[in-house]
Amino acid sequence: MAHSSTALVVGPSPEQFAHVKQCLSDWDCVMAPLNDEETALSSTPPRAKLIFVYCRKEEKNTLAICEQIRNSSENSAVPILLVISRYQITQANAVKRMGNITFIMTPFNEQEVRNRIAGLLESS
Repeated sequence: MAHSSTALVVGPSPEQFAHVKQCLSDWDCVMAPLNDEETALSSTPPRAKLIFVYCRKEEKNTLAICEQIRNSSENSAVPILLVISRYQITQANAVKRMGNITFIMTPFNEQEVRNRIAGLLESS
């Protein structure tokens, strides 16, 4: 993958962001912080080739964040990779209705995330 590929990483902890950067060392990974309530991005996200969204505790907050991305003119058609734990599997089903979204469960390794990204980018 070209180094010019940008991955927007929404709502990760510092450790989670470091893991994504390690898995995608040839990508430009940009962290997108959330507002204090964790219901929306705190600023307009830059254009990206792929967006990681880390699930929030409340499903409605995860949905709100994905809707904000889908309503953004810059990233409305960009594939979203929803990062979930095994306890958040219902969130993946709720968000998938928006289209061009798939999920990956934590913990994931480099090969898993690259395979999932390849599938997402091929289908978009």
